[in-house]
Amino acid sequence: MNTHEAPSVLQSRDWDEEYRRLTSTPEIPSDSSAWDARAANFTVKDSPSAYVNDFLRLAGLHPGESVLDMGCGAGHLAIPLAQAGHMVIAADFSEGMLGQLRQAMESRQLDGIDVKKMAWEDDWDEFGVGESCVDAVIASRSIATSASLEQHVRKMSRTARRLCCATVSIGTTPRIDNRIIGICGMQERGLRTHQYLLNILINLGYQPSCNYISSARDCGYDSFQQAQEDYRTMLLRCIEEQAWRLEDEARDLARFHGLLDEWLSEMLIENTDPTPECPGKLKLKETRVSTWAFIAWSPHKGRILQ
Repeated sequence: MNTHEAPSVLQSRDWDEEYRRLTSTPEIPSDSSAWDARAANFTVKDSPSAYVNDFLRLAGLHPGESVLDMGCGAGHLAIPLAQAGHMVIAADFSEGMLGQLRQAMESRQLDGIDVKKMAWEDDWDEFGVGESCVDAVIASRSIATSASLEQHVRKMSRTARRLCCATVSIGTTPRIDNRIIGICGMQERGLRTHQYLLNILINLGYQPSCNYISSARDCGYDSFQQAQEDYRTMLLRCIEEQAWRLEDEARDLARFHGLLDEWLSEMLIENTDPTPECPGKLKLKETRVSTWAFIAWSPHKGRILQ
């Protein structure tokens, strides 16, 4: 082998720069006020969701390990982790989400969670979150903001002693029903965030593993018009994210609206058992499913997770 051989395209490409250039719609809105407004809908249930159970199973935390839950939201992971005896630092940039977390802690008379209003872009040392200060750093559906994936990887790896793990969506963002692409007869051009994250980790010298989590979501509506408005809004996001070129915007949108309306007419049924997660008089008869890539790595370069 020629030791002076030029590096491959995979090794030489700046995947972080390319990801930032191609990302027009980040998975996570960068404005904390958007999350403050949504916080009331993110209450922590008594029983963890299937997604939370799958995340914790794949993380494989050791008994008593300390954890930084970065982008913790309302505490869907922080709460069961603390209940299991882990010391948890729960950090988020949304005061509304942290308020929900504090309420959940109070109602459960739960301590063991150090709540911090801290963003990905902050200097974590200023918040007492320094080098190798916890055993594990987790980032559930929070790492793919509009900022640098590589910077986030470096921060997680610097902070953890044994384990880092993060979930990112596959294809469109979770705010969009992936079925829109097929309904409208369009070719998917979704940015594969997990591919970029894996390439960044590998080029930095880490040995990541990748698994997948399916997350089901029932959608409820008070009327056909409400569902119609929701899907038309998702369609516009999808057009932007997928970078679809519309030859005639008014004509193409009208055609897409017709296809969506026809699909909704077939899919909406009576919601006979409304719940806080699926309120309203109507619901979709087929559950909406999002798929997440669960990516884990040792913070020590070249080492495989044990």
